[in-house]
Amino acid sequence: MVTRWPRPLIEAGVAIVRDRSGRVLLAERQPFQLSPGFWELPGGKIEQGETPSEAAARELREEVGLEALALVPFAVHEHLFATRRIRLHLFLVQAWRGTAQGREGQRIAWVDPRTPEVSPILPSNLRVLAVLGLPPVILGTRAGPRAMDAALALAPALAAGRRAALLVDEPHLAPAPRRMLAHRLVGLVRQAEGIVLVRGDVQAAIQAGAAGMADAPDRLPVPTARAPFLRFATCASAADVAAAAAVGADALLIDAPADRALPWLVGMPPCPAFFRDGPTAGMEGADGRRIGAWQTLAEVASQGTASTLGHASGQRRQAAA
Repeated sequence: MVTRWPRPLIEAGVAIVRDRSGRVLLAERQPFQLSPGFWELPGGKIEQGETPSEAAARELREEVGLEALALVPFAVHEHLFATRRIRLHLFLVQAWRGTAQGREGQRIAWVDPRTPEVSPILPSNLRVLAVLGLPPVILGTRAGPRAMDAALALAPALAAGRRAALLVDEPHLAPAPRRMLAHRLVGLVRQAEGIVLVRGDVQAAIQAGAAGMADAPDRLPVPTARAPFLRFATCASAADVAAAAAVGADALLIDAPADRALPWLVGMPPCPAFFRDGPTAGMEGADGRRIGAWQTLAEVASQGTASTLGHASGQRRQAAA
């Protein structure tokens, strides 16, 4: 993005703290800070001589009184404000000591990242909350012409309560009908505040107002510095997973059985991963990674599982990863 005036870059370390039910800790910015009254993840500017993880741990301790015992790199997000750029080095706090409290007099809250009960959220934090609030199942539309109407009829119910995210997955459609389908699906789930993604067509995703897109790691667009547009990497090998990590993908769609592909994730940033035979109720890996399923709407329709899909999405079982 070309700007008329250069904007100073601020590097910040940020801590993601989740409780057993998956709620995320937020703190309210104070009147003497920039963007007063906005809510954000605990964090702040990296001081001279600090590493990003040290800054995240220090800010967590100073702001909310928690001592980080284990930090794992989660992602690096950049956001463009009117007068500055900020690069967030995000860390997942796997273990901590203490009780959260606003040590600087600020309010704090544990919120469901899908539907935060506080507002406004600082814009630079919206993308990570969108990632943390992903449902346990990704459902593709690749149902075939005869099954498409029946599959799409399930969309509003599956989108409600973030039980599933819906993926327009039609590589054989021409661009125009693919974009029409994306518009239709976004319209169907809009009132349910559901998530729609588009595979392999970033323009269709943007024009339809989708939450993001999916593609091979080397085909993902450069992450936007403003809107929380999500980038899912489709992976079929360990090399694909490594490439997805290199480009900073927000989540992984893995076209392989979980028992074979889980070793591919070892040492990689703990972004959410969805497997072809993954758990429809969702689970959590030993590294804090959220693990879910990648299916098609037709499979759900044929199995008759729409009524129970994702009801246990708060479950936090452990898996080797």
